[in-house]
Amino acid sequence: MAGILIGIVMIGVISVSFAIKKMQDTTNKAALLAMRATSVVTHMTKNVAMAVGYQDDPGIIVGASSIKQWVSIRQEYGGDLGSFADDLWVIYHYGKPNLYFCTQTVEDGGGVPNFSGNCSEDQSEFMSANVLNAEFTLYNDSEKYEFYLEIKLKTIYDPQQQEHPVDNPSFNVDSRMSPAGHSW
Repeated sequence: MAGILIGIVMIGVISVSFAIKKMQDTTNKAALLAMRATSVVTHMTKNVAMAVGYQDDPGIIVGASSIKQWVSIRQEYGGDLGSFADDLWVIYHYGKPNLYFCTQTVEDGGGVPNFSGNCSEDQSEFMSANVLNAEFTLYNDSEKYEFYLEIKLKTIYDPQQQEHPVDNPSFNVDSRMSPAGHSW
């Protein structure tokens, strides 16, 4: 009788221990995703805040191809505040499941970046391998005085596996970023 009672208690302890371990693993995965996604958005926010331009030439370009999406952000670089020709472009590009960024100047490839090979993956800095989807949208409405870059980022713990709230959690970040240095 005592052996059966001890067996029941042991099964209960093992079950509780297993459940706590599973919750801890799930929480760790979700927290890791949240930290990675937040750091990516913080990096982008910093660079968007330093964008230079004006209403007709905002210095932020959003583009897409069949395999990549990107956003290019112009920043003052050469010292000539009256000219955009010497500026630096910060380019974020996404090709499932990886997100990268690089910089390009006029000397690197010239003018407005169009992601035509001047910023390939091997020339870029890696940001995240957990991106399930990234959307970049530029809003420029002079009548409403709205100008911002909207970024929607969905990360997942393992992009090769099916999304699951416990085993393979995902994390969404939506952010609107406005460049402070624009004149209208």
